Formats: sequence, structure tokens, C-alpha cells
Amino acid sequence: MRKYILPISNNSMFIGVDNATPVVGNIFATNKEYQVNLNRILGVSKTMNFQSNSENNNTRQLFVLDRPNIKITEEAEEVYIEVGFKSNGMEYGFRGLTDTKEIGFHSFTTLYKQGKSVCILIICKETGKETRFFGFFNVEFNTLQD
Repeated sequence: MRKYILPISNNSMFIGVDNATPVVGNIFATNKEYQVNLNRILGVSKTMNFQSNSENNNTRQLFVLDRPNIKITEEAEEVYIEVGFKSNGMEYGFRGLTDTKEIGFHSFTTLYKQGKSVCILIICKETGKETRFFGFFNVEFNTLQD
């Protein structure tokens, strides 16, 4: 059973924890939107599939060989997230605000400060498909406490 600590949100951007891993990501409403964005990410990133222990056939796990940039900025009521994939002079990503920063953000912060690796997660709301990107990311994390 999947254990998500993500905010309940109408916004597509999210930050939280999934199975003891800090995650940031985006939820796409339709399969077409999800596939277009996934293909754009794969078009600018070098990735490698790796074996999943998941019984969920809707989950794809990729190791990113280049170093995507993640910028996380805590604001008063929400969190700004920017994710950028780059390779060979091409760049693609997504950015936006969550509409809350409650338990998901605080759980993310706790695990991130413990040195846990961040996962980038994109989800298709229509089909339940998800793609998880693992690797070594350039993370800029700014909190109001800094």
C-alpha cells in the first residue's frame, strides 16, 4: 500500500513525502497532457529505466543521468516549486505554486534536512499513471527560517 503525505489540493504542483522519500511534482489532468510533458522531459534528459519492486504497472521509474535543477521556496501561505531538466543546450520543466504548505511541506523538510534524496514525480490524474525521476539533483531549498 502506497503511503503518501501530500496536501489535498486543487493545484497541480505538490510537495510532500511518498514511502519515506521527499517528493516534488506535478499532477496533469489528462493523459494527453501527461504524455506530452513526459515526452518533452525525456527529450531533453538522459535517463535509464530501473527495475521496480512495485506491483503497480502504472508506475515507471527512471534514473536521470544529468542533474536536473529543483528550486523550492517557502512563502507565507504556499510553496513555489520549479523543476528544470537540461541536456545539450535544451531545457524543459514545470513550475508553480502549491495552494497549501501544511503536512506535506513539513514532512518533506524533515526528510530533506536528514539528507534524503529528492524524487521528482509526475502523475496523470485521468489514468493514474506516474513517472518517478531519481538521481542527483541540484536542489535550492529556501525556507522562511533561512
